[in-house]
Amino acid sequence: MPRSDTPSRRRHRPSIRSRRAPEIAVHSLTHAHVNALHAFLGRRIGYLLQTHPADSEEHRAAEALHYAVKWTWEALQDCLPHLHGNDETVLPEISDCWAGLRGFALPWRDAPDYDDRLWPPIAFEPVRFVPVHGGEASPPASQAPS
Repeated sequence: MPRSDTPSRRRHRPSIRSRRAPEIAVHSLTHAHVNALHAFLGRRIGYLLQTHPADSEEHRAAEALHYAVKWTWEALQDCLPHLHGNDETVLPEISDCWAGLRGFALPWRDAPDYDDRLWPPIAFEPVRFVPVHGGEASPPASQAPS
């Protein structure tokens, strides 16, 4: 067992932030991005489901991940057609679902076929303020004219 003053032999891995692909605008997200990530996750989850007995905790966890990925992917499939139809109400849902689907893949970021360029992060877009109950929208204090 190494002593506490002995340097670790852990392999240095660049942080996930330094390896991230450039961000894209939410309007640039395509079915190709979504399907590439879905296929990547499907291969991993399929392997887990095949290698663990159906009554094991590992199989149950993989099955739960399968459903979470499936439902998130389906939500994106439902929203993407509205993305280019000037329906901006879908933007937050698309951003959230895409971030969730990308998050499911993080445990495999060291896999040889993990590639952020195939499923890039979405650039942050500030929340737009809309009237509530017929009132006027107002910007947050940080954006209000001084």
